[in-house]
Amino acid sequence: MNNSVNRFLLKQNESKTIFAFHNLAMSSPEIINYVFNYYSSLMSLNEMAAWKHSNTIEKWKHLPENEVRRRLEIEYRFLSKDEEAIGLINDGYEQFRLDTVIRILTENPRQIIINNCPECQKIVRTPYAKQCRNCGYNWHIPIGICRIQKSFQIQSRNIFVAIVNMEEGKFEAGNYLNLNPIWLSEKPKITAIECALIKNEGNSIEEPALVLSGLNDESKDFLIKNCPFDIVLDII
Repeated sequence: MNNSVNRFLLKQNESKTIFAFHNLAMSSPEIINYVFNYYSSLMSLNEMAAWKHSNTIEKWKHLPENEVRRRLEIEYRFLSKDEEAIGLINDGYEQFRLDTVIRILTENPRQIIINNCPECQKIVRTPYAKQCRNCGYNWHIPIGICRIQKSFQIQSRNIFVAIVNMEEGKFEAGNYLNLNPIWLSEKPKITAIECALIKNEGNSIEEPALVLSGLNDESKDFLIKNCPFDIVLDII
């Protein structure tokens, strides 16, 4: 959340944010594996110790006793004696994983890219994958690339608009704008294309204005407050 937000609003919205991430993780269990696989560096020291401890114990469950003793000598370093770390798994390993992912997502919203397929919205395999295993949608080769110059909400029409500078290629309604390079997980759909007059050094020039759908309020606020962006974005 932006630093300019006062402490009262920050506290008020904190529980809403945690609740939203809890629902996200519960409704989409693959997010838990995704965060553990690609963002484990964001774990705390206690969470990392609890994770290694649990994984080691889990591997031993179905081993003969003599093999457990042998493994204990080899893998003893992965077991934790820290009571605080062990306490994280008191409610079970799956609850520990869920709690860890919710904390990571809540505290690091701009460091994590949930790479969703723009077509079916399923999480793809890695943060950098450009093809969906679920529906087969492929965005390896962009249709065009652009830079966002300005963004705003038109309340009277209930639409969100991004005025862009096209670098190359083309676009049309139905394409998607990949916002991952500016640390937003969304790939909003371009539902319509309009024209905006932009003043530049006393001259008025026409730039495309993309009407975008599928953005949450936090992402809209981020775009409005941080435009223009010098980073090129793919239209896919």
